[in-house]
Amino acid sequence: MIGIVLILAATLFAQVVTMWGPPDAPGAEATLDDLSDYQSDLDGYNDLVRVVGSIGTMLQTVGMGLIGYALLRESHSTTSEHTALRVTGMILGVLVVANLAARNLNIL
Repeated sequence: MIGIVLILAATLFAQVVTMWGPPDAPGAEATLDDLSDYQSDLDGYNDLVRVVGSIGTMLQTVGMGLIGYALLRESHSTTSEHTALRVTGMILGVLVVANLAARNLNIL
């Protein structure tokens, strides 16, 4: 449950940047100071996009890891669930964890 909440929080958190959008472009009669201010504002906006995107990715990764852990934990429980359900949970848990581990893996 916490994993799903983290994924939803990351999705909402990433939308913060789109609420304001990039800075407005200077007009045709802009001075050198106006262009310098615009460039500074644009750099700040790009940094904000990068930071918020990174935090959102971290939250999503933790959420998916928790979901994978829950699937693996539930597939090893000693309750009287059907074997096919336990095997399905095990396969899904392994796939989720393997996907997270291989996300930034570069073979070449």
